[in-house]
Amino acid sequence: MKTTVSLREVVDALDIESDEMSSYVNRSTAQVITITHEDRRLAEDDPDADMPDWQRDVVAEARKVLESKDWLELPSKFDINEWEIMDRFGQSLSKAAERAKIADAIHGNGAFRNFKGTIRRLGIEEAWYAYRQRALEDIAREWLAEHGLEVDEGRPASGVAQDSACPPVAEQPIAPVNDMQVRCFEDSDEAPVIRLWERCGLLRPWNDPSKDIARKKRMQRELFLVGTIGDEIVASVMGGYDGHRGWVNYLAVDPDRRRQGLASALMTEVERRLRALGCAKINLQVRRDNSEAISFYQRIGFKEDDVVSLGKRLVRDDEKGRV
Repeated sequence: MKTTVSLREVVDALDIESDEMSSYVNRSTAQVITITHEDRRLAEDDPDADMPDWQRDVVAEARKVLESKDWLELPSKFDINEWEIMDRFGQSLSKAAERAKIADAIHGNGAFRNFKGTIRRLGIEEAWYAYRQRALEDIAREWLAEHGLEVDEGRPASGVAQDSACPPVAEQPIAPVNDMQVRCFEDSDEAPVIRLWERCGLLRPWNDPSKDIARKKRMQRELFLVGTIGDEIVASVMGGYDGHRGWVNYLAVDPDRRRQGLASALMTEVERRLRALGCAKINLQVRRDNSEAISFYQRIGFKEDDVVSLGKRLVRDDEKGRV
């Protein structure tokens, strides 16, 4: 019987292929894992090197991957050939002027940077992301077929586990992803969560994170989630529901643990909880210069709304005694 592998997990892994990391699929268990080339080098050449305990565990995992014939390496960045995908996308456009501008952008120095600027100016970013997603799916399907693996076209097998401390929510949570467990925020989490937000660049002078946390603890605490690996908080998300729309804030993943599906897992869980409350649509705000975050949300189904975002501050965080 053939092993069935999640198409979405493979595509997510292909999406993060770079000069610094590679991804593998276990032909027996369908697990998808990503390891850095530095950890792979240590596993191959210097397994006894002096390193912290957390890295020693990662290197040991990398060694298991390298030593087992069950692990198959996914196509590399060079196999994927992003430039060729950009070229095919340009040729697929219906307007001759757009085809010409894409062709000009990707030939010569700075092709990738010029391409991104061009699709932004042409207003075809959404079309590009959809085309690229389909191209990665085609690569994934072809690779899986070549290796005798079945394709699961549905949601990823990996996800999050609900902690018993969380208030009950309808439906059952999906399984953990990369050992990350998800639970409700606890009072003792405040300092590590704020450190996480700081590492992720989410803090702003006009928002006091402690006061943001204090506010959230008063309302829908079951939508304030943290992701943990062992005793370490590696991710967070703060959801909310006003009876009309759901909102997501403070989605954060430790920079050292990104590109492992943790953000997708957190979003899957907070969406599940919002859906259980009757929420029909989620809104969120992203700064326009945060292209990485915008790309992530588009990959998981969010689209840009044709609206103007307005805000009015009712309470200043620098006023003593106010939260």
